[in-house]
Amino acid sequence: MTDSYDHTDRPNPDNKKPSDEHSRHESGEIPPNGGNSDPDEPVAYPITGELDLHIFPPSEVRDLVPEYLRTCREKEILTVRIIHGKGTGALRRLVHAILEAIPWVNHYHLGGPGCGTWGATIAYLDPPPKQKQ
Repeated sequence: MTDSYDHTDRPNPDNKKPSDEHSRHESGEIPPNGGNSDPDEPVAYPITGELDLHIFPPSEVRDLVPEYLRTCREKEILTVRIIHGKGTGALRRLVHAILEAIPWVNHYHLGGPGCGTWGATIAYLDPPPKQKQ
């Protein structure tokens, strides 16, 4: 019996392999920055209304969350899911404090079943002001 737990030892009733990209991320073959070798070089992140904070260093969260929400709002994506994970709750508390400080965040709540439960927060943004013509 081994003392370590390997994800390949998990039961797999469907006999499905994890996605290649997922496996490559887990193995470290694809780093979180998408393979960018310069840590100071910005990395493109898709604006889809879902922000997964697992791939970002915690030191970037304070600037990243408002910027991502601002961009979503500009694109009129007004419901945003922020995945902070369950962990100790420190990142969740930081995300909630950031949301509280943004005046155009109408309200937010923890994700429900199928939306990450207490490992994600759903934020609802006010629409951007109409441009005068």
